[in-house]
Amino acid sequence: MQVIEDKEKIESIGLEIDEYKHELEEIFNKRDIEEEYKSIILNLFKQIEKDKHLFMQSKSENNILESYKQASNMTRKMIYIAAYAEEIGAKEISKEIIKGCSLLIIEIGICYIKLFSRLLKKIIKTKKISTILELIEYQINFLKIDNTKQIEETIKKYGFTDIKRYFSAIIDLNENISEIKNKEKRENKDFGRKSISNTNIEKINFLCLSIRNLIETALEIIKNGDEDAIITLHGIKWREYGNISETIGEASWCKLSYLDGVLELMSPGLPHEELSENTGEIIKEYCFQKNIKCFAIRSTTLKNKKGKKGKQADASYAFDRKSNIPDIAVEINITSGSIEDLKIYADIGVPEVWIYSNKEQKIRFFSLEKDEYKEISNSTKLELINSDIVNKILEIGTKGGDINAIRREVINFLGSCK
Repeated sequence: MQVIEDKEKIESIGLEIDEYKHELEEIFNKRDIEEEYKSIILNLFKQIEKDKHLFMQSKSENNILESYKQASNMTRKMIYIAAYAEEIGAKEISKEIIKGCSLLIIEIGICYIKLFSRLLKKIIKTKKISTILELIEYQINFLKIDNTKQIEETIKKYGFTDIKRYFSAIIDLNENISEIKNKEKRENKDFGRKSISNTNIEKINFLCLSIRNLIETALEIIKNGDEDAIITLHGIKWREYGNISETIGEASWCKLSYLDGVLELMSPGLPHEELSENTGEIIKEYCFQKNIKCFAIRSTTLKNKKGKKGKQADASYAFDRKSNIPDIAVEINITSGSIEDLKIYADIGVPEVWIYSNKEQKIRFFSLEKDEYKEISNSTKLELINSDIVNKILEIGTKGGDINAIRREVINFLGSCK
């Protein structure tokens, strides 16, 4: 059944490519072109014809992977030709072709990765590690969305089609790498040190970095101005969340939340970052003035393996002693996702959570009591601090005040409490 679907998809992609190619040929047949452009364009059309021959051959041999590869090659070359068409005056139609081809190349990439992931599970036990790593590296190159300027600009302008499928493909790809990584760890006790398979280890680490770059680039492209970029994926296994969390690491550009099979990836915008930093400064300055030991846990991933929940706070702090569980976690909600943050924090056991709501334009305090959070006015961890004074100080930041102004306001507040 899956093979039939793959064949039908290849057929559909082939027809779409033929249509774009015909439109481009029409443009150049009707115009006088400078010799410099003419030579380049004719050469590109010849290359497309060669790719088309390989595409048809692969299709007839039911080599779906190779068919996708050749389809991608043809589509990229047509984007180059369409860019030339725009330069000679065919602006409207060339823009439409660039748009269509850019979105098509992403679709081809997703189909390729999905197919490759299915095949890789079958060959992973028999092929050499180095061979599989080379195949995965090709996967990554295939999925890149920034191979040409036109592709990136088009996606920025028109958005992704099926963005969730793109991220699902990345997670599948990461699973392949994680499986190889774990296999190498089991077979090589010196994983990460110099050994006979050190080349494989370096390549695995490079592939993990490539996955990070794919996610960072995609989140950046879908970001609208200073707004947060949020992607929510359903049906994600705890293992998959753990693996992608390990690959991304403690990165400020991507915060992960996981609850009941739902994974949320969020790239914070500038207002989000500013509120997080300013709230953190209030806590740190208070602790400094009151001589309280303060350990910044920042965006460390907090997990409850038993309950299968995980969260990266915008900022979190432990007082008087280092701890994996913070005393206070700070959550900034500029753009609301679908995951309920307090459910995760309750299961992890964070005593106090400060949540900023962009809708209400204020921060609220919540204290954990018998596995549930209740809203409070006064902090249970920082005795003189209440939500009203925090909101008053944060307002200074939103009106252009810098970190020094926020610190001075904390000092002034504490002085008024004597």
